[in-house]
Amino acid sequence: DFFGVLSSEDVFVGTPTMVGASDGLLSACSIARTTQRQRVCVTSLTRSAKTRSWRVMGVDVGRKRVDAKEAAAKMGERDLGSFDAVVVTDVMCATSGTPGSCALTFEGEDGDGDGSDSDGSDSVAAACWREMSALPPQSLFSLMIAFPTPLTGPPFDAAVVEDSDVVQFLSRDSSKPGRGRDDGVECWTAVSTEAFAREMVARAPLSVDGKYNPQTAEYLAQITPTMRDEVLRLLRGSCGGGTHGIGAGSVPAPVHVASQRWGNAFPSTPIASGGGGSGPGFAHDATRAFAACGDFVGGAGVERAWLSGTRAGEAVSEALLARGGRRASL
Repeated sequence: DFFGVLSSEDVFVGTPTMVGASDGLLSACSIARTTQRQRVCVTSLTRSAKTRSWRVMGVDVGRKRVDAKEAAAKMGERDLGSFDAVVVTDVMCATSGTPGSCALTFEGEDGDGDGSDSDGSDSVAAACWREMSALPPQSLFSLMIAFPTPLTGPPFDAAVVEDSDVVQFLSRDSSKPGRGRDDGVECWTAVSTEAFAREMVARAPLSVDGKYNPQTAEYLAQITPTMRDEVLRLLRGSCGGGTHGIGAGSVPAPVHVASQRWGNAFPSTPIASGGGGSGPGFAHDATRAFAACGDFVGGAGVERAWLSGTRAGEAVSEALLARGGRRASL
């Protein structure tokens, strides 16, 4: 049922795009106490036991998805500031050779660089980071396909596909609030099956020789045609005919098609630091003011990711207040 989308009475989406969801959360925060840095890639997180703070370094990357280490070497890192706590929400931060990957180090009594506790055992932060880096990526591909006019044949706005080796979910994106277009063009989105993604990533991996393999036009040319043809087959079949039947005339040639790789879409097994799916759903090292949350800790799905983030935020806030009650940076 693709995370309960079809069985739910209400389905919530960001308007006019999913960016609206994060913008809405930001607007709910106190602007005076919130700083948003866009198009900045964090390259290193360094915990100082002496100052009990985190030094964050990064690079300005613009709209491009680039390898953080390469960007730092070319453009140079800049100091993004010192913070009381760090909350990591993307498992790819710990995955070398991917956009957004960064280094995690500890200075001073936190283990002279490895984050171990005084007895030599792994700290929660160090163990969590190691698990994150070892988590196998569960990639998927998505496709946006646009038609010159709205399709009247398909009797649905969203469908879980059961008889396709390529597509597992299909949605009329233009049916979502705020997604309609003045020019009449109708957009649909498709999500690939895990099997198709595995096959494609085996041919064109996420990284090559430890370096990020970007989604160039040449790279996506291996993906787009297959997904496009399958979406057209499914839509035409839903109109009452097969690829060459009555339905074929109900689905015109698309005016735009584009695919995208989702490097780590739905982690199948949450990391043990967060309870492995049966615990609190987040990882928290109160000593080092470090937390990790998201679907890779709390389990796949937006709801679990949301709950994971909420609980991690509450834990970090309580720990910082217990430390001294002063205003903290995060």
